[in-house]
Amino acid sequence: MRILILAAFALSAGVLPGQQPPLFTAAQANAATALYQEQCGDCHSMNLTGGTGPALTGDAFWASWSGKTARNLYSRILTSMPQGNPGGLTEKEVLYLMAYILRGNGYATGDIPLLSASQLNKVLLERPR
Repeated sequence: MRILILAAFALSAGVLPGQQPPLFTAAQANAATALYQEQCGDCHSMNLTGGTGPALTGDAFWASWSGKTARNLYSRILTSMPQGNPGGLTEKEVLYLMAYILRGNGYATGDIPLLSASQLNKVLLERPR
């Protein structure tokens, strides 16, 4: 009975079993496009598949990040990127880059914006099905 109630709640919220609830808006992911191209694209490629830096999508990405929190990825980007200027991105820029990267990995957009890194604390990264 409890599983049925949880499944009904998830479906009413627009989230299917095995999917993450939306964490960011399409506007945030779109706004990060130019930032990603300028700050990340040279190393991680314009389509997230990697280059001199690791892939931010696909099997290699998920082998490294699956099961870790989204806050772990956020913190890695915030403290060590971009390569030529580690820590040179603002918190807001990294939140937008998170939206861009997650959308590039198939995460759904929603109506509630990602405004704080604390929203990522308990979000486990899982490859969308």
